[in-house]
Amino acid sequence: MGEPADNARAGRLAVLGVLLLALLPSLGTLGAPWFAEDAAILAQVRADGPWADWGRSQYGLVKVLFWRPLVSTSWALQEAWTGIAPVPLRLFNLGLHALASVLVFACARRLGAGRSGAFLAGAWIALFPEQGGTSTWLAGRTDLLCAVFLLASLHAALGGAPVRSALCAFLACAAKEFGFLAPLWI
Repeated sequence: MGEPADNARAGRLAVLGVLLLALLPSLGTLGAPWFAEDAAILAQVRADGPWADWGRSQYGLVKVLFWRPLVSTSWALQEAWTGIAPVPLRLFNLGLHALASVLVFACARRLGAGRSGAFLAGAWIALFPEQGGTSTWLAGRTDLLCAVFLLASLHAALGGAPVRSALCAFLACAAKEFGFLAPLWI
Protein backbone atom coordinates (compact mmCIF):
# COMPACT_ATOMS: atom_id res chain seq x y z
CA MET A 1 0.00 0.00 0.00
CA GLY A 2 1.15 3.49 -0.76
CA GLU A 3 0.89 6.64 1.30
CA PRO A 4 -2.45 7.86 -0.22
CA ALA A 5 -4.06 4.48 0.55
CA ASP A 6 -2.69 4.56 4.10
CA ASN A 7 -4.01 8.10 4.59
CA ALA A 8 -7.44 7.13 3.27
CA ARG A 9 -7.52 4.10 5.56
CA ALA A 10 -6.48 6.21 8.57
CA GLY A 11 -9.22 8.72 7.71
CA ARG A 12 -11.84 5.96 7.53
CA LEU A 13 -10.65 4.55 10.86
CA ALA A 14 -10.90 8.00 12.47
CA VAL A 15 -14.48 8.39 11.21
CA LEU A 16 -15.30 4.86 12.43
CA GLY A 17 -13.87 5.77 15.84
CA VAL A 18 -16.06 8.88 16.02
CA LEU A 19 -19.11 6.82 15.02
CA LEU A 20 -18.45 4.19 17.69
CA LEU A 21 -17.97 6.87 20.35
CA ALA A 22 -21.30 8.41 19.31
CA LEU A 23 -23.26 5.15 19.23
CA LEU A 24 -21.98 2.93 22.02
CA PRO A 25 -22.85 5.02 25.12
CA SER A 26 -26.58 5.12 24.26
CA LEU A 27 -27.19 1.54 23.20
CA GLY A 28 -28.32 0.55 26.70
CA THR A 29 -31.00 3.25 26.77
CA LEU A 30 -32.76 2.40 23.51
CA GLY A 31 -35.37 0.12 25.10
CA ALA A 32 -36.14 2.36 28.08
CA PRO A 33 -39.80 3.34 28.51
CA TRP A 34 -41.07 6.68 27.27
CA PHE A 35 -40.47 9.63 29.53
CA ALA A 36 -41.49 13.27 29.78
CA GLU A 37 -43.73 14.29 26.88
CA ASP A 38 -42.67 11.63 24.37
CA ALA A 39 -46.06 9.89 24.18
CA ALA A 40 -47.92 13.21 23.99
CA ILE A 41 -45.71 14.36 21.09
CA LEU A 42 -46.48 11.23 19.09
CA ALA A 43 -50.21 11.49 19.80
CA GLN A 44 -50.25 15.13 18.68
CA VAL A 45 -48.38 14.61 15.42
CA ARG A 46 -50.50 11.54 14.65
CA ALA A 47 -53.65 13.61 15.12
CA ASP A 48 -52.34 16.58 13.11
CA GLY A 49 -50.60 14.73 10.28
CA PRO A 50 -47.04 15.18 9.01
CA TRP A 51 -47.46 18.51 7.22
CA ALA A 52 -49.64 20.55 9.61
CA ASP A 53 -46.85 22.51 11.30
CA TRP A 54 -45.37 23.92 8.08
CA GLY A 55 -48.02 26.66 8.06
CA ARG A 56 -48.48 27.29 11.77
CA SER A 57 -46.70 27.15 15.11
CA GLN A 58 -45.73 23.70 16.35
CA TYR A 59 -48.82 21.68 17.38
CA GLY A 60 -50.95 24.78 16.68
CA LEU A 61 -49.93 26.35 19.99
CA VAL A 62 -51.00 29.95 20.50
CA LYS A 63 -48.99 31.15 23.50
CA VAL A 64 -45.67 29.47 22.74
CA LEU A 65 -44.88 30.04 19.09
CA PHE A 66 -42.27 27.49 18.09
CA TRP A 67 -41.88 26.89 14.35
CA ARG A 68 -40.39 23.39 14.05
CA PRO A 69 -42.16 21.75 11.14
CA LEU A 70 -39.27 19.52 10.08
CA VAL A 71 -39.29 17.88 13.51
CA SER A 72 -43.06 17.30 13.54
CA THR A 73 -42.90 15.94 9.99
CA SER A 74 -40.05 13.56 10.87
CA TRP A 75 -41.91 12.26 13.93
CA ALA A 76 -45.18 11.77 12.03
CA LEU A 77 -43.58 10.05 9.03
CA GLN A 78 -41.42 7.81 11.18
CA GLU A 79 -44.29 6.94 13.50
CA ALA A 80 -46.38 5.97 10.45
CA TRP A 81 -43.51 3.83 9.15
CA THR A 82 -42.12 2.19 12.33
CA GLY A 83 -44.93 2.66 14.86
CA ILE A 84 -44.55 4.08 18.35
CA ALA A 85 -42.03 1.60 19.72
CA PRO A 86 -39.25 3.55 21.43
CA VAL A 87 -36.34 1.66 19.85
CA PRO A 88 -36.75 2.72 16.18
CA LEU A 89 -37.55 6.31 17.14
CA ARG A 90 -34.49 6.47 19.38
CA LEU A 91 -32.31 4.78 16.76
CA PHE A 92 -33.20 7.61 14.37
CA ASN A 93 -32.18 10.16 17.02
CA LEU A 94 -28.99 8.23 17.71
CA GLY A 95 -28.22 8.16 14.00
CA LEU A 96 -28.62 11.95 13.89
CA HIS A 97 -26.25 12.28 16.85
CA ALA A 98 -23.67 10.09 15.11
CA LEU A 99 -24.07 12.09 11.89
CA ALA A 100 -23.52 15.37 13.79
CA SER A 101 -20.33 13.93 15.28
CA VAL A 102 -19.03 12.90 11.87
CA LEU A 103 -19.98 16.29 10.39
CA VAL A 104 -17.92 18.01 13.10
CA PHE A 105 -14.99 15.79 12.08
CA ALA A 106 -15.55 16.67 8.40
CA CYS A 107 -15.89 20.42 9.09
CA ALA A 108 -12.73 20.38 11.18
CA ARG A 109 -10.88 18.72 8.28
CA ARG A 110 -12.21 21.33 5.84
CA LEU A 111 -11.07 24.06 8.21
CA GLY A 112 -7.55 22.63 8.06
CA ALA A 113 -7.35 20.48 11.19
CA GLY A 114 -5.21 17.39 11.02
CA ARG A 115 -6.78 13.97 11.36
CA SER A 116 -6.03 13.84 15.11
CA GLY A 117 -7.51 17.29 15.76
CA ALA A 118 -10.60 16.49 13.70
CA PHE A 119 -10.96 13.19 15.55
CA LEU A 120 -10.84 14.99 18.90
CA ALA A 121 -13.45 17.50 17.71
CA GLY A 122 -15.77 14.72 16.51
CA ALA A 123 -15.13 12.67 19.67
CA TRP A 124 -16.00 15.67 21.85
CA ILE A 125 -19.40 15.93 20.22
CA ALA A 126 -19.86 12.15 20.21
CA LEU A 127 -19.29 11.99 23.98
CA PHE A 128 -20.90 15.31 24.87
CA PRO A 129 -22.34 14.99 28.40
CA GLU A 130 -25.95 15.57 27.35
CA GLN A 131 -25.72 13.16 24.43
CA GLY A 132 -28.06 10.67 26.10
CA GLY A 133 -30.75 13.32 26.54
CA THR A 134 -30.81 14.26 22.89
CA SER A 135 -30.59 10.68 21.68
CA THR A 136 -32.88 8.93 24.16
CA TRP A 137 -35.46 11.65 24.72
CA LEU A 138 -37.71 11.85 21.67
CA ALA A 139 -38.03 15.64 21.96
CA GLY A 140 -34.24 15.87 21.68
CA ARG A 141 -34.72 15.45 17.95
CA THR A 142 -35.23 19.21 17.64
CA ASP A 143 -31.64 19.84 18.72
CA LEU A 144 -30.26 16.95 16.67
CA LEU A 145 -31.94 17.95 13.40
CA CYS A 146 -30.93 21.57 13.88
CA ALA A 147 -27.32 20.62 14.66
CA VAL A 148 -27.04 18.22 11.71
CA PHE A 149 -28.36 20.76 9.23
CA LEU A 150 -26.29 23.64 10.68
CA LEU A 151 -23.17 21.50 10.42
CA ALA A 152 -24.13 20.31 6.92
CA SER A 153 -24.66 23.96 5.94
CA LEU A 154 -21.21 24.87 7.23
CA HIS A 155 -19.62 21.86 5.52
CA ALA A 156 -21.27 22.77 2.21
CA ALA A 157 -20.23 26.41 2.52
CA LEU A 158 -16.65 25.41 3.27
CA GLY A 159 -16.74 23.17 0.20
CA GLY A 160 -17.92 25.98 -2.07
CA ALA A 161 -21.54 24.78 -2.44
CA PRO A 162 -23.64 27.85 -1.53
CA VAL A 163 -26.99 26.51 -2.78
CA ARG A 164 -26.65 23.29 -0.79
CA SER A 165 -25.49 25.37 2.19
CA ALA A 166 -28.57 27.60 1.96
CA LEU A 167 -30.91 24.60 1.70
CA CYS A 168 -29.33 23.01 4.79
CA ALA A 169 -29.55 26.34 6.66
CA PHE A 170 -33.28 26.51 5.84
CA LEU A 171 -33.78 22.96 7.15
CA ALA A 172 -31.91 23.90 10.35
CA CYS A 173 -34.34 26.81 10.76
CA ALA A 174 -37.27 24.43 10.21
CA ALA A 175 -35.95 22.20 13.00
CA LYS A 176 -35.37 24.75 15.76
CA GLU A 177 -35.16 28.49 16.17
CA PHE A 178 -31.42 28.23 16.82
CA GLY A 179 -31.10 27.49 13.10
CA PHE A 180 -31.70 31.15 12.35
CA LEU A 181 -28.16 31.75 13.58
CA ALA A 182 -26.83 29.96 10.48
CA PRO A 183 -25.72 33.24 8.81
CA LEU A 184 -23.41 33.83 11.77
CA TRP A 185 -21.79 30.42 11.25
CA ILE A 186 -21.30 30.69 7.51
